[in-house]
Amino acid sequence: MIEVYEEFKRYKVVRRKEIIRFFSGNVEKTNGSIKWLVASGKAQRIKPGLLYLRQPNEWGKREISISPWLVASRSENDAVIAFHSAMAIRGEAYSESSQIQIAVSLKNKKVPRSFNYQGKTYKYFRENLDFGVTKKVVDDVKVQVLDSERTVLEGLKHSDRYMGIDEFLRSLEGVSWLDLSKLMQYVDSYYTSISMEMRLGWLLEQKQDQWFVRPEKLNRMQKKRPLDPVYLISSKRSGNYRDSRWNLMIPKTLRNRRDY
Repeated sequence: MIEVYEEFKRYKVVRRKEIIRFFSGNVEKTNGSIKWLVASGKAQRIKPGLLYLRQPNEWGKREISISPWLVASRSENDAVIAFHSAMAIRGEAYSESSQIQIAVSLKNKKVPRSFNYQGKTYKYFRENLDFGVTKKVVDDVKVQVLDSERTVLEGLKHSDRYMGIDEFLRSLEGVSWLDLSKLMQYVDSYYTSISMEMRLGWLLEQKQDQWFVRPEKLNRMQKKRPLDPVYLISSKRSGNYRDSRWNLMIPKTLRNRRDY
């Protein structure tokens, strides 16, 4: 049984499906090894089908507090830490959230079920993961996370996944640099609506000094301004003011804010 521990200990969190593959599909051996790992104090159950493999100095202890980033990134084969959680793992998020957001590939026919563990709720979203994914090391384990450029664009598209537009904008204060060429490449390939371009133009104008945005880039984007107004938050059709440069309707609550 110890060979299972030795095989997967470097990942710290292991899925039952991985153990089944290790035993060439032998379910009986898989169940026996999981039972032994838990009974011997070498593993801790996170949820059905997901285990934390304890380090030797943790063996025998009642319950270990596990990094939510390890739980999230290893909970599914293609799991990517996303949205507000992507900002949190980089230390950019303004506020702490009890929800850990995980993107999985569109190849998954269904969105995995959410679950709760150690005070956190793990919630999944089906997304295109062909772009905007990078790696970060957490507790000596590589985890997948949305890169900064995609995280910014997703915030403009889905501010509700960032605890609201105010939290999103405050969190952007922690983003010291963006690859603007990559950002525009993503826009041209994946975020092609005019509303997204106007939202981004407005944001880059706000962050012109912080992200070293050249005026000519803003001028080029401004030329695409539509005749009809677009909305910073698509679902908010009242309580806005109009930014004439981008023909963008912006919540009045943001009008006089200067702290982001």
